[in-house]
Amino acid sequence: MSQTQGPVGTREQAGGSAQSPLLASALWRWLKEVWPGALALLVLAFAAYWPLIHAGYIWDDYGYIVQNPDLRHLRGLWSIWFVPSTSIQYYPLVYTLFWVEYHLWGTNPVGFHLLNIVLQATDGVLLWMVLRQVRLPGAWLAAALFTIHPVQVETVGWAVEQKNLTSAALAFGAVLMYLRAFPLASSDGKSALNGRMVVEKWGWWYAGATALYVAALLGKTDVCTLPAILLVLAWWRRGCLGWRDVAPTLLWFGFGLALAAMTIHVEHHQAGAKGAAFAFSLAQRTIMAGHAIWFYLGKLVWPHPLLEVYWRWNPAAMRGWQWLWPLSALGVIVILFILHKRIGRGPLTAALFFGFAASPVLGVISYYTMRYTFVADHYQYLACIGPFSLAGAGVALAAKRWGRHKIMGEPVFLWIGGIALLLTLTAVSYAQSLVYNPSYRVWAHVLKYNPNCWVAQENLAVHYAMQKRLSIAGPLLASANKLSGGADPTVTGNIGDMYYLMGQYSLAIKWYRVSLAGQPHNIHIIKKLVHCYEHTGDWANAIKDIKQGLSFVPQSAALHFMLAADLVHAGNFRGAALAYRHGLRYEPRNTKAHYDLALTLERLGDWQGALRHFARAVAISPQYALGHYAYGRCLLAHGRAADAVGELQVATRLARKAVTGLRVGAPQQAPLGNLLACLQTLAKAYRADGEPQRAKAAQDEAHALDVKIKLLMRPGLGQSGGTGLLRAARTAPVEGH
Repeated sequence: MSQTQGPVGTREQAGGSAQSPLLASALWRWLKEVWPGALALLVLAFAAYWPLIHAGYIWDDYGYIVQNPDLRHLRGLWSIWFVPSTSIQYYPLVYTLFWVEYHLWGTNPVGFHLLNIVLQATDGVLLWMVLRQVRLPGAWLAAALFTIHPVQVETVGWAVEQKNLTSAALAFGAVLMYLRAFPLASSDGKSALNGRMVVEKWGWWYAGATALYVAALLGKTDVCTLPAILLVLAWWRRGCLGWRDVAPTLLWFGFGLALAAMTIHVEHHQAGAKGAAFAFSLAQRTIMAGHAIWFYLGKLVWPHPLLEVYWRWNPAAMRGWQWLWPLSALGVIVILFILHKRIGRGPLTAALFFGFAASPVLGVISYYTMRYTFVADHYQYLACIGPFSLAGAGVALAAKRWGRHKIMGEPVFLWIGGIALLLTLTAVSYAQSLVYNPSYRVWAHVLKYNPNCWVAQENLAVHYAMQKRLSIAGPLLASANKLSGGADPTVTGNIGDMYYLMGQYSLAIKWYRVSLAGQPHNIHIIKKLVHCYEHTGDWANAIKDIKQGLSFVPQSAALHFMLAADLVHAGNFRGAALAYRHGLRYEPRNTKAHYDLALTLERLGDWQGALRHFARAVAISPQYALGHYAYGRCLLAHGRAADAVGELQVATRLARKAVTGLRVGAPQQAPLGNLLACLQTLAKAYRADGEPQRAKAAQDEAHALDVKIKLLMRPGLGQSGGTGLLRAARTAPVEGH
C-alpha cells in the first residue's frame, strides 16, 4: 500500500474499493475488543445509580423542566436558541434535549433520570475510547473510576445536570475525531493511534471534531478549556509543542472564549451573579481557587460527606495562613515540572489537566451559586479525569512491573484489587444515591452536616409547604431568610408562596415584591403576584404587573393569556382579544386560549372570528366537550342550526361519557349540570332545525335530569355547597370563565 506524507502525518492513499473491506474488518475487530468493557461500564453505572430512577425532581429541576413554557410548543425552540433572555442560562442544546424529552414522556422524572444514567455510562465508554486512543495504561480502570465514583452522584441524580453529561459526551466525541485528524506522536515517533491507519481526508475529521466541540459548548461552556487540554496531551506525548499542535486549537480557543463570554454575561445579568455578594478581591479569589482545588482532590480520595450544598467559606478570613492553599497547589506544579524527566510527564499532565478543567468554576469568575457555596461536586465532573487517569495508569504500571501470575494477560492482584475497589465505590455511590430518593431527603442530609445552610432550609420548607405543613415550613423559611441576608429572591418568593397558601394575599404581595426587586424578570413570581391581585379583585395592578413582565419576556404566551383574562374582567374586550392573539403567536395550539378568544369575540359581536376560533379549539382537542358546546351554541345563535346540531351532539356524547365514568362517591352535580346544559341547548337546535320529535326527546331527558339534580341537592343527599356547584356547572359551559 502506497503512503504519502500529509500536512500533519502519514496519510493513506488506498482506493475506496480496497479500503472498504479493510475498514469493515478493523471495525469488527474493534467491536470485539470493546463491547465487553463497554457492557461492564454500563452494568456498573446502573448498579451504582439505580436508586436515582425514582428520585423525583430537586431544586431548579422545576424551573428548567416542569415550569419551563418553552418546552411546551414548537415555537419554544426559537426562544431557546435565539432569545437568551427567556432562560437563566444560555445552554440551548440542553434545553433542546429537554424539549425532546418533554414531548416523549412529559414531566415524568423517571425518563430524565433513566437518560442521565445512560448518558453517564456513555460518557464512561467514550472516555475509555479517548484514553485508549492516547495509549494510556489502565485506561479502562480510569474510565470505570470516572463512571461510578461517588462524587458523580450529584451530576447523575440532578435532572438539569444533563448539561454536564451531554456536553461531556460531545467533548469526548470531539477529541476522538480530533485525534484522528492530528494523532499525538510520542517522542519516539510512534503514533498514539497504536498502529492504526489514519484516513486521508483529515480535514473532514477536523471539521467534525470542531462541530462536536461547538455543540459541547452549547451544552455547557465548562468545556471551553478543551483546546488547552489538547495541548497538554500533545506535550505529554512528545515533551514539546510545535506549531502543528497549536494551529488546530486556535479556532477552538476562539469558539470557547466567545461562548464563555456569552455565559458570563447571562450569568451576571439574568442569574444575578453581581452586586455586593460577589465583590471579592483578587486575593480572596486566589485563596478561594487554591482551597477549591484541594477540596475537590480531598473528595476524590475520601468522598464523605457528599452534600448538595457545602458550607460556604468566610471570605473575610481568606488571608494569612490560607495563602497555603494556592501556594501549595502552585508548588506541586513546580515540583512535578522539575521532576518530570525523572518520574515522567504523566503526573504533571494529570495535574495540569485537573487545573485547566476546573478553572472555570474555581471562583476567579463570579457565578450565582457563590452566594451560598464556593464548591460543588458537579463542578469537578470533567476535572476528576486527570487524577483518575493518573491512578489508573499507576495501578496498571505497578501491576505490569510486579505482577507475575496473570489472568487474561493481566496480573492477578490487579484483578483482585480493581474489582474490590470498584465494588466498594459502587456500594458507596449506591448509598449516596439513596440520599436523593425521595428528593427532599437530600436537604435533610445537607442540614445534618451543614446546619446553617439556608438553601437547604429553604428547599426543605418548600417540601413541607407543599404538604400544607406550614407550621414547619414557616420557621425554616424565616431562618433561611435571616441567614441569606434577607434579600435572596428565591427565599423571599417562597415566603410569598407560604402566605399565598394561607390566603394572606397582602403579605404575599409584599414578599413577591421583594423577590422581584432581586429578579425583575422572574416570570413565575410575576404570575403569582398577579394571582394575588386577582384574588383581591385589583385588576388594575394585575394588568400593570403583567405588562411589566412582558417588557422582560415578550415571548411569554402565559403572560399574554393572563393579561387577556384580566382585561376581560376589567371590561376591556378589545384589548383582551389583542392579547389572546399575541399569545397564540407563541402557542398556536393552545386549546383554552382559542376558546377564550372566541368567547371574547362573541362579546365584541365578531361572530365569524368567534366561530373560527371555536372550530380551531375543537380541531386541536376533539374531546373538549366545553369547546363543542360553545361552538354549537354560537352556530345556533348565528342561524346555522344544522351545523349546531352536529357540534351539540358531540358535546352531549362527551358529557354523557363523563357522567358514566364517574367513580363511586365522586361529586355528581357538576358533570350532571354540564350534561343538562348540553341537552337543553341540543333540544333548541333540533327545534330550530325542524326536528320537533328529536327536540322533545332531548327536552324530556333534560327535564328528568333536572329533577335528579334537584334531588341530589336536597339536604342530606347532596354535598355541602351543592347549589354553588350546580350554578357553576350550569354557567360554565355558557360563560367559559
